Amino acid sequence: MGGIALIPFGLFLAGRVRKLGVVTLPDILKEAYGDKVSIPAGLMISIAWCGVIAAQLIAGGRLVSEVFSFDFQLSLIIITIIFIVYTYWGGQLSVVKTDSWQFGLFIIGVVVAGLYLFINNDLSIIPKEKLSFPVSEKFGWYELLVFYPLIVGLPYLAGPDIYSRVLCAKNNTVAKRSSLIASAIVILFSLILAVIGLLAFVKFPGLNPEQALPVTLNKLIPTGLKGIIVAGFLGAIMSSADTCLISASTILSRNVVSPLFKLSEEREFVNTKIGIILIGVISLLIASQEQGIITSL
Repeated sequence: MGGIALIPFGLFLAGRVRKLGVVTLPDILKEAYGDKVSIPAGLMISIAWCGVIAAQLIAGGRLVSEVFSFDFQLSLIIITIIFIVYTYWGGQLSVVKTDSWQFGLFIIGVVVAGLYLFINNDLSIIPKEKLSFPVSEKFGWYELLVFYPLIVGLPYLAGPDIYSRVLCAKNNTVAKRSSLIASAIVILFSLILAVIGLLAFVKFPGLNPEQALPVTLNKLIPTGLKGIIVAGFLGAIMSSADTCLISASTILSRNVVSPLFKLSEEREFVNTKIGIILIGVISLLIASQEQGIITSL
């Protein structure tokens, strides 16, 4: 759903967004409607994105706790500290650079995990109802046309993290091309992960869906490869979480706090770094209470 939303974004919005010469999504609202709209929008985004980051922390926490037999809460704390520290330390540049490495690890992780499940499974025993597409008994037209487009699709079409990437791009051509390439990658890997989910369903019947990947890694993958695969999937999770964190903290500082208190650009920068810690900790608290990824979203 996110990949589909990136197609019209790349074709029609990416170039237009860059022409505005702004830094954040609420900056666009400020240009159009002034502070009376941009300040509450910035506050809303900062608060809402805590739930998005929390969902990513839960995914990472489940992976670490299952594979390494850590307590779930301890796993959440470890992951949160790591991604807060490098985001705080290096800012947007560190987020973009680490994402390249994290994406490479993610590809390796997906391929190896999928191969091991494929080798250890009999595909013929997948229940036919599980192969129903695009809707099924447990995934109907409401989920397909309303629920997931709203909670997944729209954030890709008009999300502050997506806009922050486009606004960092070298030029309009890079912004458009990257959006379309990202769309193809997201759609491809979504389908691959769905296949991995089906294979895990057959191999480990009755398993909580959010435990499918961690249990697969723990039960099937040899110890030597396990670390590489875990690093790959954690990389994918953190590459989303750090982008959301830097976007939300920048918006909180630039579009909420600074206009209200008429702060200098230097103070705005300091507040952004404080916001990284604040939003990271709030996201951790939400993650520690919510046990479901979709629930947090």
